[in-house]
Amino acid sequence: MLSPGARRVSAHAASVLLTGIGLVWAPIQMVGDTVGSDPVGTAVERFSDLGLLPHAARQDVIIVNAPSPLSFGYLQDLRSLHNQQVPAHIRTLAPGYFSVEISVVDSHTVVVRPEDGYLPPPGGGRRWDKQPPMHLVYTIQRMDRLCRSSAFPLALHEKVRLTGMCAEVTALTEDGRPAEATMRFDRPLDDQSLVWLQWNWERWAYEPFALPPIGHTVRLKGLL
Repeated sequence: MLSPGARRVSAHAASVLLTGIGLVWAPIQMVGDTVGSDPVGTAVERFSDLGLLPHAARQDVIIVNAPSPLSFGYLQDLRSLHNQQVPAHIRTLAPGYFSVEISVVDSHTVVVRPEDGYLPPPGGGRRWDKQPPMHLVYTIQRMDRLCRSSAFPLALHEKVRLTGMCAEVTALTEDGRPAEATMRFDRPLDDQSLVWLQWNWERWAYEPFALPPIGHTVRLKGLL
């Protein structure tokens, strides 16, 4: 039989465990209410399902408003499981849980401006005022922190060079995070080797993204 002290410790440990499970599971369950009975598996598969893309091995896939960049860690395994080609490269230009503005500057360059900037603090921003304590976006924001920690900020005009493109921080938020990024691609934006996709929260699926004319801007709706 446990002593009173041991029982208190056990009860506290159980309380912490159940609270932790609730904090993680509650927002994920929201996905299940929307897209199926297996919320975790369904969300990962939907976020990673780019479609058939029969020439993907020779193409770069550009996702302008990725729902969760971290989910692409499963992409190679999932596409191999379904006997689908894996894209040569995948570029996610902005998080898609808030709205995103995409402007075409010239034949090689786009400017991307996500609402509230890149890597906003989980639960921060004006859009949270009317949201429940547990929300899918909160979970995604926490997951995105695994991609880049706030301990390693990007400076204004800092550039990140990747195969086929270069991204430059061209504006900062008040708290010093990237507010805007200018993406310049080595090939023309309409080159057949570049496949442009956008995430549709209403359909929970990717669909082709139509680049606006040079000098124009489009705004994609987020989940919040």
